[in-house]
Amino acid sequence: MRNLTMRVHGRTLVDGVDFSVEPGERLCLLGASGSGKSLTARAVVGQSLPGMTLSGQVLVDGCDVAGRPPSRRPANARVAMVFQDSASALHPLITIGSQIGTTLRRHGVPAATVRSGVDDLLASVGLDTPGMASRVPSQLSGGQRQRVCIALALASRPGVLVADEPTTALDVVAQATVLEVLRQQVGAGTALVFITHDLAVATSLCERAVVLASGQVVEEGPLPELLWQAKHPYTQELSAAAYAQTLPSDQTLPSDQTLPSDQTQPSSQPLPTDQTLRADRAAWAR
Repeated sequence: MRNLTMRVHGRTLVDGVDFSVEPGERLCLLGASGSGKSLTARAVVGQSLPGMTLSGQVLVDGCDVAGRPPSRRPANARVAMVFQDSASALHPLITIGSQIGTTLRRHGVPAATVRSGVDDLLASVGLDTPGMASRVPSQLSGGQRQRVCIALALASRPGVLVADEPTTALDVVAQATVLEVLRQQVGAGTALVFITHDLAVATSLCERAVVLASGQVVEEGPLPELLWQAKHPYTQELSAAAYAQTLPSDQTLPSDQTLPSDQTQPSSQPLPTDQTLRADRAAWAR
């Protein structure tokens, strides 16, 4: 992505965003609500808003697809997306097997092998219970629906997979399951762009992050470096929030969930493990 700028009715919401992600890499777009991360994801996928104008380049497999909807993109430049709300992303009256099967057929899988392809995809995301393909979305839990959405995205064999806050509405156990599925299923040929406001979640899945604030990139680099050697005040605030169990100043939590400032880890402390961050998050959730 090169110098991406997005305006809606003359108002600049994303301003000069640059980043790249390589095949097999898991990159996080990190920022609070309103930072521009989801709009940036829309540009990658090819979704537009009424009144939106876009400039800059969005290069997928060397093809500039900025401003082009998925139907007008070459097959090798299409991007799959996993949305935050899995309930609205799935057709409520069609079985999940039929929905995945339709995607497989559209991407050239022979009719004779569609059924086995559906079973394989469901098994790959941990949904190999007998009869699972015959269920409709209302018969699944939130975590199961989100894993179905991942299977649907993988059915299109994307070069880039965008996951927009896919764990926000899930409990801690379901969240961990979805993150593990993404970790296992994003292979060497697929790049992952993971969007979140949660540094603990980002650290458990991604190797590198791009930090957005007010529509601009304020910092980027390996997550360990951003955790302990952050240069921008906003990134420093995100890092402190992962320990102090607070959110940046433009977000709110109940005051009784805030830890004293002297419990914030100084930069001389060892880098936290995934288990530490998950334990902190689980304790807050309770």
